[in-house]
Amino acid sequence: IDIANASRQIREKEIAACAANGVTDIIEVRVGYDGIVFASDINGNAFKFTPEAWYKALAAEHFVDGALVPNSFTTWDEVNPAFPAQPIMAFIPGTKHGTREVFEEKVILAGCKDSGILAAMEAAGVDEDTAEGKCMAIRTDGKSVDIDGDYTETLARIESNKDGIGVFGLAFYENNTDKLQVATMSDVVPSTESISTGEYPVSRPLFFYIKKAH
Repeated sequence: IDIANASRQIREKEIAACAANGVTDIIEVRVGYDGIVFASDINGNAFKFTPEAWYKALAAEHFVDGALVPNSFTTWDEVNPAFPAQPIMAFIPGTKHGTREVFEEKVILAGCKDSGILAAMEAAGVDEDTAEGKCMAIRTDGKSVDIDGDYTETLARIESNKDGIGVFGLAFYENNTDKLQVATMSDVVPSTESISTGEYPVSRPLFFYIKKAH
């Protein structure tokens, strides 16, 4: 293809793959930023999240006393005593979505780092790649549900389960403020301004790439 869009910067291995197929000159254009927000039913509990809270809530395993054990948290107050005793129910992008990659790296992996668990695993002899993989592995016991459709499906899930918290793009949330309330992340309110400046921690640049003609 001549033009491709992307929600992250192209990787070295992808540049190498292009070169192996005869595409050696690529023009990169950053066109804007997108923010990933966490929203729930407008009449439900309000949340002030951190990446660490999401890691603790959704990690498949926790690293306790030098060993990995299944995540046993079932309510948000087990994650953080300041949170309400609301059942953990998250609707997150499926693995085919580019948003899932952002969620795993900027929320789950960041939370694993912030909690000191990544460093603890590495100190215990787990290699870096394996440790990061363990950090980003999402629980599969029903507390986290992959959404393979678009954000309207996530909204429908929340409408049928008022305890649910969904992962959305900022624009979708802003078009549904009559139904949803948005959480802060690391005490920052997601907005066009906080995302464009990078203050909001779960933002990503948007690009398109052009195959340079010769």
